[in-house]
Amino acid sequence: MTRKLAKQLLDRRGFTLVELLIAITLLTTMAVFGFHVISMMLNIQRANMESATASLSLSRLSERFRNDIHSAHEIRFKQPVSETVERYQVIEIDWGGNTVVYQTVEDGVERIVPSSNSNRPTQRDIFRLPNINAEFVEEESVVSLLLYAEVRGAETSRTSEPEHRIEAAVLHGGAQ
Repeated sequence: MTRKLAKQLLDRRGFTLVELLIAITLLTTMAVFGFHVISMMLNIQRANMESATASLSLSRLSERFRNDIHSAHEIRFKQPVSETVERYQVIEIDWGGNTVVYQTVEDGVERIVPSSNSNRPTQRDIFRLPNINAEFVEEESVVSLLLYAEVRGAETSRTSEPEHRIEAAVLHGGAQ
């Protein structure tokens, strides 16, 4: 009898409906898991790219900021963050004829070299630093750029330590 059953199974052509449904279910499950894995990999890649961009921006900002402060003849602090602390959102750096403006913007810091046409600066660099709040501080003959991690949905406490601190000594003139 088993020989007869085995011969019938071997002679049969095609698939039953149950076999087809099982195969479709397995393939669909594998496809869903595959798409999920690909999605996770793309999210990781995007996060890594954002991190690399922020790291590069921070490096470029650090170099530019220090060079500008070291070359400064005069530094003017503008737009205080609050009336109680001496932290500012904008600084103007005068090189003796040329001026560079650093200002905090959403998700970063902007460096502008103004021109005679107020609508078109000579140079504009935007340093993208996602989820970072920036402030400029003068401490004796050192100008610091403090970068705080932004806390979403809550007021950022300024008593906490900054995530990054870029310091530059004023060599020529002074801060006002």
